[in-house]
Amino acid sequence: MTNSRRVDFLSRIIACTRFILCALLIWNFGPTLAFTTNPLNMPQQLLLQKDYSTGNIQRATAGNKLILSPNLAKSSTSSVLSLALLPFQLEPFALAAFLPTCLGFWRTGYAVSYGYGGAMLASGLLQLSLLRHTVVSSNTAVAHAALYIFYGLRLCLFLLNRELSSPVSVHQMKRRDASLKTRLKRFPVVIGSSVLFFFLAAAPMRVSSGLSGFSTLVTTSSATKALTLNSILALGFGGFLLAAVGDWYKARIKLRDGADTLVTSGPFRYFRHPNYTGEIIGWTASCLLLPVLELVFGLLTNSSSWINTSKRLIPWILVSGLGWFGICFGVLAGEATAGLEKIQKEKYGGTPEYEHWMKTSWSGPMLSPRSNTPAATDPAATQ
Repeated sequence: MTNSRRVDFLSRIIACTRFILCALLIWNFGPTLAFTTNPLNMPQQLLLQKDYSTGNIQRATAGNKLILSPNLAKSSTSSVLSLALLPFQLEPFALAAFLPTCLGFWRTGYAVSYGYGGAMLASGLLQLSLLRHTVVSSNTAVAHAALYIFYGLRLCLFLLNRELSSPVSVHQMKRRDASLKTRLKRFPVVIGSSVLFFFLAAAPMRVSSGLSGFSTLVTTSSATKALTLNSILALGFGGFLLAAVGDWYKARIKLRDGADTLVTSGPFRYFRHPNYTGEIIGWTASCLLLPVLELVFGLLTNSSSWINTSKRLIPWILVSGLGWFGICFGVLAGEATAGLEKIQKEKYGGTPEYEHWMKTSWSGPMLSPRSNTPAATDPAATQ
């Protein structure tokens, strides 16, 4: 290993260590930050704690503690509302989206690669940590947080392995020296990416934690609701798994046959861009279908207090939908898929292999490519 490669390797290890430390801080101190205030101006009865030694529920208000047994808590509609809603604070989730994206100050591409995966991983860990401190945490909310952890961890590990084992022509992460002034010019990219990541993670998980907890306390149509929501989560996991297989298979073939190889076998035999298509499926399930269906189930209940709670979370559903639209149509179906289709046509168009592949495979959701559409911007799946 040359000196330059050794320094590069050590710098990556240091960056990964910093990220792990940030994740641990969020895991340990995130709940403390999130439980200190009540930004939604909920009644103080919503700020509850659980005594795990007795199973009792305790309201955490200064000088006024309310003790509820588990059975009593489940018997009251107002208690149901209190138990199902998570106290929520913007700052921890904003930090979970922003801190990993700051890797973009080191290398621009890291903001939308390691920063992307890191923000999803950190947000999922934070949500799971918050659920540990709540009275009731439904399987749906836990599985939803696990979905983000799976996606973020998988993407970061894939990127790190590919960057360490592949030439620059494959992973596209070129090292460029830059002054501090030049790095600070990347601030709009970092902030813009962080906002998108916040919309993708914090908003849908806020809805999930706020509404899905109701299913653990109400038996009416609970089987239908559980089956529906679990099916949507399975769809999300399936989409992200398709993206993972596509990333792994493409990297493997290009490492073996060269960076200029057109990958048309494996999952690429049916999907021209399984990584992008899988992500679109995953984000549609997580950010659009799941929050909307949870809202519908909440509004269809006979509880007026729960209907009001569902209405209060509508802004978060709109933010979640905005994040879904931004990642699916602004990035994946637009710049990524359309840009890569354009590059592939220019590079392989006219060859028998390419023409046959175009006729027998599906591009996935794609916006009409513009004449100035750049190549795919997601370093996780550059062809």
